[in-house]
Amino acid sequence: MIRSLPVALLATLSAGALYGATYLPLANGNTWTYREATTGQSLTVRVGVPLALRNGRVYHSLNGYAQKQLWVRNDENGQLVYLEEDSERETLLTSFQPGEAWWTSPYRECTQQGQTQAKRTPYNGPGGSWEDTLVIRYRTSICNDAGLDHEQYAENIGMVRRVVHSIAGPRAYELVYARVGTSIIEGGDRGRFSISAVPDPRLRQWQVTLRVDMGFAPSIPVRFPSSQDYDLIVRNSSGVSVYTWSMFRSFAQAERVVNIGTGWTATIDVPWPAPTGDPNALYTLEAFLTTGIDQPKFAATTALVVPQVSIGLGL
Repeated sequence: MIRSLPVALLATLSAGALYGATYLPLANGNTWTYREATTGQSLTVRVGVPLALRNGRVYHSLNGYAQKQLWVRNDENGQLVYLEEDSERETLLTSFQPGEAWWTSPYRECTQQGQTQAKRTPYNGPGGSWEDTLVIRYRTSICNDAGLDHEQYAENIGMVRRVVHSIAGPRAYELVYARVGTSIIEGGDRGRFSISAVPDPRLRQWQVTLRVDMGFAPSIPVRFPSSQDYDLIVRNSSGVSVYTWSMFRSFAQAERVVNIGTGWTATIDVPWPAPTGDPNALYTLEAFLTTGIDQPKFAATTALVVPQVSIGLGL
């Protein structure tokens, strides 16, 4: 049993977020839903409220990912570890470090070992497309028709695919919905232009990703009046622009046609605004493709908050 009581968590980020990309973002409310196309069965993974211990470590409850609810955190090496409540020791749950060694993967349906692959693999599914997903393969000597076969993870998004063994053969659970921070991923037949913004406290900026998802529809030719593909604007709570990506850039004024469809992405670094003294200052990020006047429009908006990057514990 955990002997320490929950204490006040004063940061808006988990400690693991300070170390770069994470493969299972842990923040209260983060949710991922997966669906298996053949049976229609679904799987939902949820992150719950944080628990800060007196040793300075912060854990989140994790439901649906393993065979039981666990208290987990992303450690200083980016590994997903869980807290053994009786001894208060940490044990590896999932390794995101590529290597040839096999590691024990506890709390899966069957006693298994995992191996994190060095080679990145593209993924294209109902929830989106990612070029360089991390693959974890699993093995077991006990269960032939149960347990995990492999999983795929996208940086700062989470698990996008889980393939399990069954009597009828492999079953693939594909990501169809996710809420990760302020970003929403939603699969289906509907076209969507979306924004995800991941804070980088070290560089004091957001890494913004723009993505087009046309569902099962084919790509469409879109005319651009210049070499500019997109623009981004950050506005404060009064609606005043505090940053425009294109302001100090020049573009060739040459008309061109681009096929836009599922898999189109762009990643842009957006600097944090100058400090205002208000830790709860809210900003709005607008992003859009700079297509011609009579062309299809692609635009999206999301809310941003500049994170407080220090972690404090109220004892």
